[in-house]
Amino acid sequence: MVFTFPKVLRGFFRHHRTLYGEIARQVYAMILRFYNAAAGCRLHSAAVIAYASAGQFARFNPHLHAIVLEGDFDPSGRFVHVPRLDLARLSQYFRGSMVALFLKRQLINERLASG
Repeated sequence: MVFTFPKVLRGFFRHHRTLYGEIARQVYAMILRFYNAAAGCRLHSAAVIAYASAGQFARFNPHLHAIVLEGDFDPSGRFVHVPRLDLARLSQYFRGSMVALFLKRQLINERLASG
């Protein structure tokens, strides 16, 4: 999966490098929540999440790449396959989480967040 940010938020990554780590942790937690809901039980997993600061043509374009399992392990160690995630819901949830993080860190105001 690739997680990108709107242009209006990209500039913050130049001066607040710790955002990458905070967002990577939020992405991982978000995926676990979606998996737990789909499976109906608590699952344990791992993911590889890496940030990149350039996109096509080497322009500044902060984003995250995530490699995740198509499921997770339940408390007994049994692998539970989780069907393809609802990407529309995942995207909407990701956007809301990012707006909340940027508001919490006081990088954006309510007016920008609601626009």
